[in-house]
Amino acid sequence: MRRCVLLMACLSLAGCEAFTSDVNVVARAGEYELSVTRLAQIMAEGKTMPLRSEVVRRVVSVWVDYAIFAQHIAGGADLLDSAMVMTGMWRDIQQLLADKYHDQLMAPYYNLSRAQVDSLYRTGEYRLVKHILVRVAPDAAPPERESKRSIAEGIRQRLVEGGSWETENEQYNDDRSRSDGGSLGVIAAGETVAAFESVAFSLEAGAISDVVESAFGFHVISRPVLDDVYDEFKFDIEDRLVVLADTAYLDNLPVRREIEVRTNAAARAREAIQDLSRSANSRRVLATYDSGEFTVGDFKRWYQGFPPAAQAHIVVLPADSMRIFITELATNHVMIQEAIDAGVEISATDFQSLRDAHERGIEVVRATMNITAESLGDSAQTREARFRQLELRVDQYMDALAKNERRFVALPPYLADTLRSVIEWGIEPAGIERVVQEAIRLRAALDEIAAPVQPVFPPRVPDAAASTDSTG
Repeated sequence: MRRCVLLMACLSLAGCEAFTSDVNVVARAGEYELSVTRLAQIMAEGKTMPLRSEVVRRVVSVWVDYAIFAQHIAGGADLLDSAMVMTGMWRDIQQLLADKYHDQLMAPYYNLSRAQVDSLYRTGEYRLVKHILVRVAPDAAPPERESKRSIAEGIRQRLVEGGSWETENEQYNDDRSRSDGGSLGVIAAGETVAAFESVAFSLEAGAISDVVESAFGFHVISRPVLDDVYDEFKFDIEDRLVVLADTAYLDNLPVRREIEVRTNAAARAREAIQDLSRSANSRRVLATYDSGEFTVGDFKRWYQGFPPAAQAHIVVLPADSMRIFITELATNHVMIQEAIDAGVEISATDFQSLRDAHERGIEVVRATMNITAESLGDSAQTREARFRQLELRVDQYMDALAKNERRFVALPPYLADTLRSVIEWGIEPAGIERVVQEAIRLRAALDEIAAPVQPVFPPRVPDAAASTDSTG
């Protein structure tokens, strides 16, 4: 236990960097070492890899993840125990907790009673209407416009006399309005054009409007009685009420919990993104709230959960946008705490699904790196032989990646963090620069060797030509 505490302190201070005086070592992970010479060779032979320090640092970080993962496998560690699943699937767990808490908060707005639905239908704040639109082009000539109006008037007349809405809708409604029987679903004030809205919100249940002209053409509008559209109205109303309640909760949360973002938060977040390994356990504060703090370490965990394309976008956010983003992450952070305080838990079924996903992620990495049980052979070999065999697999995989001979599969980020926390590792910053310099030298030498040999003298002239020249 003492070793683990000391290790965590090392990680939180500097990612265990500047760990060695050996000038030829760029990184260590447990019992494995990555030499400057070997990494320079790998990068020099990877012709498409830019030889820049930031690229080398990313490659070294990937090597650390693979090396630590391999040593866990070599040592027979159980990567599927409950604690490993809970830490490795951190993002998915946060999403589950948020979803369950959301359902709990929104429960009053689902499954409205008949009396509630009746009341909402009668008050008329929301309307469910159908329409048949005889579309008219804005530049239509007056005769065409009058012809279309006459069609609409005929539709209304037949409906008022008891004609079939379905028949009129199928025969005359505009193609874009015909689906769902011409229903617009539930609408609220401000969601349709003024001419349409003024009539739709004045209709009694069961009524059919006069012909209404709008910029789109001529409408015949119907407000059905509730019994004819009960399920549709209830479903749409519940959806709307949930969205309104959800928005109100999220908008109010930062105010209610007094979330405040520090003035230097954007700069600190950007620094963390540039070197995620050093920010993993950082307690530097980005934002405060009424009962705690949102730190760089918290930011890093949330950031890791975004896909690469989103991460690339986040990196270049302007300072004001980054502050908004941090506010949103802090709001998520506080919401999860409220969910836990409210008694929201992961069920046994949820956990099994998480465990299955966790196991699939591990198996993909093992297969990609060729460290499956079948490929490792006899499990009774000595511990030393097993460690050395897996060290070789890591080296071979890194070499194949550089040459684009194997696809890149990243270790799931939260699993990588978990594994890094229990095996000592470190990156030597000065070694990064030495790798760049050595790789540049090696690549130049390789390019020179690969260049075609130029002849010292011009090619020999064919005999016939030579004979012609001599007699001319």
